Amino acid sequence: MTSHLSYYFRCMEESHYRPADENPEWTECVQTGRLAISGLGPLGGVIEKLSKTFFDKGILKSIELTERNLKVQSLKCPPHQPNFRPDHAAAPPVLLAPT
Repeated sequence: MTSHLSYYFRCMEESHYRPADENPEWTECVQTGRLAISGLGPLGGVIEKLSKTFFDKGILKSIELTERNLKVQSLKCPPHQPNFRPDHAAAPPVLLAPT
């Protein structure tokens, strides 16, 4: 059945990753996508528009979840210990005396 549907529907997605301009330790991700429907006449255009609305809402939800997860992680990471990992929190920090 997939081979029959692929005749009418084509979906393409690309993801590009690069160091963020604000902070090279961060990664910036840019995603693009395209959905093309052919062979269905005007109905294909209607389906494309509905699909775009659906995908746009999904993208916004994904961004919201990512931002929420980042906020939770930032609350778990004390600002004075940027590489703090809760799974390794059992080991006490080593404090060095000033020289």
